[in-house]
Amino acid sequence: VGMPPSVCMILVEPLFNRIRAELPGVKLRISEAFSGDLDEWLSSGRLDAAVIYRSGRSHNIIGQELLIEDMFLVSRPKDRRSGHKKHVTLAEASAMPLILPGRPHGLRLLIDSACSEKGLALNVALELDAMATIKELVEAGDACTILPYGGVHNEVEAGRLCAARLVGPSIARTLILAQSSRRSRTPATDAVVQRIRSEVKKLIDDEKWTGPA
Repeated sequence: VGMPPSVCMILVEPLFNRIRAELPGVKLRISEAFSGDLDEWLSSGRLDAAVIYRSGRSHNIIGQELLIEDMFLVSRPKDRRSGHKKHVTLAEASAMPLILPGRPHGLRLLIDSACSEKGLALNVALELDAMATIKELVEAGDACTILPYGGVHNEVEAGRLCAARLVGPSIARTLILAQSSRRSRTPATDAVVQRIRSEVKKLIDDEKWTGPA
């Protein structure tokens, strides 16, 4: 099963525990990579399934929508510009010093596109492709970042970071659970896919993935 880094952070632990408890005969292998690589691995049959962001370039892939993720401005709780706010406008967020992944990372392209449509210039202080390090730098300094809530829910619940939903406009992306048409479906694959869907639903219901309603 393939997953992008932001999905691994929230989904791997509960999925692993569920598989061990309910499917002891199944050996699970997780491949972490960006969605573009996962697309290629699915198309070539290297993976049985993957949680990926919807893309128009996927071939030999059968996918079903899992959820739509809104983006959040992530900052320190003491940040006077955004700390403890529930919502921040895209214009406000774009003017703050931001740590973001570089192109052609899908998240960066999504943010760039939204800002371009509104005529906004991003204040990018640092380009960095390591999500864990981005969060550490935001927690320790005065820069912010833009991420889905699921990627920071542990830090928000611990009071180490704050997450304000982007509005005016919002930025969202669609996650799908995809399977490769080049690999034969097995009872084990079907069982794991069903549990992925179930765990994602639970994380949404618990407001850990998509954030407070």
